[in-house]
Amino acid sequence: MNEPITKNKIINTSWELLRQEGISGFSMRKLAKGVQLTVSSLYYHFESKEALFSEMINQASGRIAYPIDEKEWDMRLKKYAENILSILNEYDQLAQLLMMYPPMSSNYCKLLDNLLKIVEGLSLSEESKLYAINSYLNYILTFKLDSDNFSHNAQVNSDGFSESNTPYLYKFKRDGLFSKLGSHEMFQFGINIFIGGIKALEKNL
Repeated sequence: MNEPITKNKIINTSWELLRQEGISGFSMRKLAKGVQLTVSSLYYHFESKEALFSEMINQASGRIAYPIDEKEWDMRLKKYAENILSILNEYDQLAQLLMMYPPMSSNYCKLLDNLLKIVEGLSLSEESKLYAINSYLNYILTFKLDSDNFSHNAQVNSDGFSESNTPYLYKFKRDGLFSKLGSHEMFQFGINIFIGGIKALEKNL
C-alpha cells in the first residue's frame, strides 16, 4: 500500500527535483510525476509553484539556528553567517530561490528580525541598521552562488593573463591563489570585512 502523500513528502521531492533540474528546469508537472500525483491533485496541496517555493524557503529558514551562545553582536553576526551558509549548503538551489523569489515566509521574516535585534544596540541610524542587515544577507547569498559557480568551473580561464599585460593576475594565477576563490577562508574574510566596516561607521559617528 502506497504511503499517503503529505506536504512534507512533496517538499522533500521538490528539493531533489531542484537538485537535478535547477530552478529553470523545475515544473509542477515533473514534480507531480515524482510524487505520483496528477497535476491537479498537486495544486490541491500548493496553489502555485511560487506558493510551493515559499513553503520550501520557510522550512529551510526554520532550521537556521540563532547563535544564542555568543554574547557580543559581532560574534553573533559571525556565527549567524556560518549557520546561514550551512543551511544554504544543505539545500541545493536555496540561495537561488532566495534571490529570485522575495521571501516573506514567517521563518525567514523571523531571521530578518533576529538580525535586526543583534544590531539594535549599535549607535547607527535605523536606516543604516536595515542597510547593514540587507547587505549582510546579500553577501552570504552571493558568496554561495559564486562558490557554486567556482566549483562547477574549477579552472579559471587564464587565456587573457600574461606577465606583461596583467602582471598581478598572472602572479596570482601562478601562485595558485585562484583556488581559494569560494573557499570557507574567503567567506570568513568577507564577513570580517563587513563587521569591521560596521565598527568603523560607529567609530566615525
